[in-house]
Amino acid sequence: MKTPAVTVSINHEVLEADSGGVFRTPLATLHAHQGWNDKFLGTPAGGVEDTFLKIGGKVAGTKVTFVYHDYSAESGGGDYGSEIDLAIGKKINDHWSILFKYSAYDSDGHSVDTDKAWFMVTAKF
Repeated sequence: MKTPAVTVSINHEVLEADSGGVFRTPLATLHAHQGWNDKFLGTPAGGVEDTFLKIGGKVAGTKVTFVYHDYSAESGGGDYGSEIDLAIGKKINDHWSILFKYSAYDSDGHSVDTDKAWFMVTAKF
């Protein structure tokens, strides 16, 4: 019997603000970073610190990923909020797969509370 592999990581990312200037990534795919709710597509004037816990693995052939983000200002000490992201994906066969994603952002002053959900079907031929 094969033991399922679980990956756990704790991460800390900083996009800083310096004298009113902020770090910009105009060509980046920010949906993959700083949460799936897309609240930080533009860096706030105070910068952003993203401390997050990520847990992922497979259960019965289904890929599961859970991420908890805590966002705060890089300068000025403000708290932006937190976010929970969950993804569940399953390969049906060589051609079809499905994916469910859910994201809940709880604002502490940056943007507004937001829940988002996605359901995707992928065909590969």
